[in-house]
Parts: sequence; structure tokens; C-alpha cells
Amino acid sequence: MGIEIKLSDQQLPVTPVFVDFLNHIVDGQSFMGHEWYDQLNEKLNTEQQNLLLRANENARKVIDSPLGQQALVRAYELFVALLVGDIAPIRELQFKFHFMPRQKNSWVVFGAGSAPSA
Repeated sequence: MGIEIKLSDQQLPVTPVFVDFLNHIVDGQSFMGHEWYDQLNEKLNTEQQNLLLRANENARKVIDSPLGQQALVRAYELFVALLVGDIAPIRELQFKFHFMPRQKNSWVVFGAGSAPSA
């Protein structure tokens, strides 16, 4: 006897922050200048309201883009893998990216085959 679990985007919608992240990838925008990467000097996010206002427009751009569609499908695949304990897709990510402590609670992330910059 098995259990079938189906989740749709209605039960588990993407967040405006994730839509903004995907929109940067689809549009080829740089992530530099965003506050999230600077963990040592964290401050309140002043862009949250603007991000919420742009969410519907950005979601449409992401959904209309093949790259955006691919990223959404991959995100849900990884979520389901975490949910059911399927380690193969997670292992793939683990071997693709390496994490190295930098300062206190901050981390340097670099892809396989790349070296950290000095």
C-alpha cells in the first residue's frame, strides 16, 4: 500500500523573493549590490515592499521564459527529493558545490573545479 502525494503551485506557491531571484537569472542581472550577500554587515531589507509590488510582473517573465520554467521545475524536484528522502538529486548538488568557512558565520561558495578567489 502506497501513499501518493501531489502538491501544486496552489498549495505551495513560490515566494516573491524566489521570483525575484529567478527573475535576475532570466534577465541576466547581477546579484551584486543586493543586501543578502553581506552577512557580516546585515541590516533591514528596505527593498521588500518594492519586491512585493514587482512580484506579479516578474513571475510572468519567469513563467514565460524557458530558463525560468526549468528553474521552477528543478526547485520543486529538489523539494520533493528532500521531502521523501531521495538522496541522489541532493548528492548531485553536494558534489557540484563546495562550501568553505570564511569568517565567523559567513561562507564562500564556489562550483566544482573553481578555486576560491583571494
